[in-house]
Amino acid sequence: MLRYVFMILTAYFFLACSGASSQFVSVSMPNFKSQDIDQKATQNTGVTAAMLSLEIEQNNNYSNTFENSVLKIRLDKEIELLKAKLEEQLKHILSLKGYALSNENPKHQISGKIIVYILEDNAQQDSSWLKGEYVHSNVNLRIESKIDFSDDMNNTTKINTNSALDSSVAIVYPIKNDKGMTMFRPTLSSVPTELNKGLERAAFEIDKTLLAFYKSTLELSYDNIPLASKVQEQVTQEQSSQEEFNDFEPRY
Repeated sequence: MLRYVFMILTAYFFLACSGASSQFVSVSMPNFKSQDIDQKATQNTGVTAAMLSLEIEQNNNYSNTFENSVLKIRLDKEIELLKAKLEEQLKHILSLKGYALSNENPKHQISGKIIVYILEDNAQQDSSWLKGEYVHSNVNLRIESKIDFSDDMNNTTKINTNSALDSSVAIVYPIKNDKGMTMFRPTLSSVPTELNKGLERAAFEIDKTLLAFYKSTLELSYDNIPLASKVQEQVTQEQSSQEEFNDFEPRY
């Protein structure tokens, strides 16, 4: 009898081990590539501008279990990548508009933040002997940008964009803990391109939302940031008007 029980346990062990390597699927990170906006550069006018680091603001409402999930690990990495690519492309837009990039007393600057809203609801915990503990829930995402293009006279152009999932996405993910027979429990990957099976659709919908946000933010920024030559022309006109006013001699 003991031999029979041992054989069953051994079979379960090899079954679990064989499934361990196939519990993840590889899902590439989104490609935040350069956008094909108007690539015709204007002449550098010498008007200086700086790209300040964008802030990331999190406004989240999710469970502690989701905080440690593979999907959250991936989302954190995506936000970091999105921030870096936005800053890179906003610098490129400044160059296209004729600004000279400089961090030393710039006449203009781009500043702002990316606001991320993650909502998890209807979280229900379950467990099985082989799979361990896991959670069924729905996740939703909204992301906004609040970007300011300002000058040293406190004139500001505000560039606000947002994107969101069309609706909540149902997800199932394991819980990381040390209880019970851990050799039978799924492990959690720390690699953002390795997702637990069943999370592919959620990752696709999130990636699609982030890519739409990235594209719309760059397009709106390009449309609203004025040409450096027009800024320079306006400053020259204001200086000329001030000089004419100062030279005016009233008659009594």
